Amino acid sequence: TEGLHSRIFRFKDEHKNFDNCADAGGALAMKILTDQFPEPEQISQLENEYKISQHLSKFKFIRPALNFVKKEGQYAIYFDWAEGITLKEWIGNVERTTKNPRLEHAVNLALKISEAFVELHDSGVIHNNITVDNIIVKESKNYDKFSVKIIGLGLASLLSHHDCVSEK
Repeated sequence: TEGLHSRIFRFKDEHKNFDNCADAGGALAMKILTDQFPEPEQISQLENEYKISQHLSKFKFIRPALNFVKKEGQYAIYFDWAEGITLKEWIGNVERTTKNPRLEHAVNLALKISEAFVELHDSGVIHNNITVDNIIVKESKNYDKFSVKIIGLGLASLLSHHDCVSEK
């Protein structure tokens, strides 16, 4: 997956460097900045994404951030892999595969997305970049239940009365 200044790679933790990753069968995501000489704002957004993800780590709707790495001018965050597809892809699949999607499925998904953002806001975080590309949807095999992950927290803000993000 690619963003404007970042790229995400999926890989298996063969050496068990991150014992606490279990969501996607040990799969991890590594988000790196792609610019050879990243701007301070790009680095700051990546650091912010790590800090906000750490703040929200107990919530099921966030992929946990496992580590922030700066090595030889390269910056990266390691996350648990978020299984599923983007909301944009889900909408495209529904449009391609059926002329009349079941209303109850769309309502169930909208409810899950709403619940995720309620938890996000209740924890003092404002996303600031909600798009269909920053919501990961995983459907059950019966296509009647959903789980949702909110990603892309680089522009997120922590409200001042919740200003408890620890410096690591």
